[in-house]
Amino acid sequence: MIDGRGVTEFEAERVKVDGSRWWSLISAKQVDFEGVPSVFAWQADVTDRKESERKLREKEAQLRSTISNAPAGIILTDKDMKIVVANDQLSDILDVPQEMMEAGKNYADVIRYVSERGDYGSNIDEHRSNVLESLKTPNARPFEYISTAGNAFSVRRHPVGDGSVVTIAMDVTEQKQAEEQLRQALCDLELAQDELVQAEKMASLGSLVAGVAHEINAPIGTALTASTHVREETLKIGAAFSSNTVKRSQLDGYLTIADEGSKIIETNLDRAAELIRSFKQVAVDQSSEERRSFNFDSYLSEVIQSLKPQLRVYPNVDLVLDAGANVVIDSFPGAFSQVLSNLLLNALTHAFDQEQEGGGQVVIRTILIGDQVRISFEDNGRGMSAAVSDRVFEPFFTTRRGSGGSGLGMHIVYNLVTTKLAGTIRCFSNLGEGAGRALWPFPLMLAAGLPNSPSALCGPQM
Repeated sequence: MIDGRGVTEFEAERVKVDGSRWWSLISAKQVDFEGVPSVFAWQADVTDRKESERKLREKEAQLRSTISNAPAGIILTDKDMKIVVANDQLSDILDVPQEMMEAGKNYADVIRYVSERGDYGSNIDEHRSNVLESLKTPNARPFEYISTAGNAFSVRRHPVGDGSVVTIAMDVTEQKQAEEQLRQALCDLELAQDELVQAEKMASLGSLVAGVAHEINAPIGTALTASTHVREETLKIGAAFSSNTVKRSQLDGYLTIADEGSKIIETNLDRAAELIRSFKQVAVDQSSEERRSFNFDSYLSEVIQSLKPQLRVYPNVDLVLDAGANVVIDSFPGAFSQVLSNLLLNALTHAFDQEQEGGGQVVIRTILIGDQVRISFEDNGRGMSAAVSDRVFEPFFTTRRGSGGSGLGMHIVYNLVTTKLAGTIRCFSNLGEGAGRALWPFPLMLAAGLPNSPSALCGPQM
């Protein structure tokens, strides 16, 4: 003021009488007021503005501290791709000189540097152009960057207003390795599952062969005995004929024996042929993965025919088919026979006793519901508790751990139904009431679509 230059917007912190502080913005200049040298001064209270500036500086310092200590590479660029702030982590990730990442430098120069170094592969110009374009029109879609050290980073760009862009690079190397390990473990699991299914199929086929062989042995043995008896009688009547000593009563007796013997042979050979025919088709289906068209109910009849020998040691348990679908489907018959075989074996093992008194029954029902075929497999055995029925399809779960149970039979059923046959399966049971509520209310349901429908039996594979 003495020099006559005046004062312009001088900030001063002042103290009131009560001791409180406030900020004053002061301006003053010399004037000539009616011939008297004077000073014209004015001031304004800018305490709120100074407080806002202080808070802004704190937030800026906090932001810079957060960016500097973040477990990721972070950079903020303006609309001209000039660097506003970048942390050391990003410099380490990109492996570029520190001075290139200083505030005010052009981030496009950094991108050109790493591209010419070979970070973007052989097609440098196109990749660099795409990266620069992502800075002009950013979105949250991530892309991957592999550092010179071989680490993988997931990079995202987000617009933050006025053309500014924040870029965040997260190290996902461990995550990628974990994903690869998980994929490998899943592949190994699927391979092991396929091997278990094949082993179970071969075991089921072996059981089928043994059962049918035993079942065929009875009619073949009876037919053989009858044929031997007829042959002996034929030799006797032949010898009498040669010596001209044949009597009428002897001839009548031979004809009666020959007629009865031929009927016995025919009946038992028909029985054996029926067993062989059913076994042949089911055995071929179980050992192959081919799909074909077949009548649903007719095929189930053949499967059940081949499964009946397994009931030999359960003489008081009946196996009944109540077929009501009567539809031709295009699917995998081997999977169906495997499912029914496992279900029957599970029911016989867990629902009934070999010394059980009469009244045991396993009923297989089929019904057509719209474009779906439903199979219900029901028994009136001892049933299951809720804790068991909830886990019945889990792998390696069994209530017969010490009695030869592997816990894989029902799990394989679940996998075949839900994957191979593209259906669903459910289990309902109450302890002491068989596999179902009240009297067999469809405890196990395999829902499968008809061919050429949206929910086709093997729709995902068509």
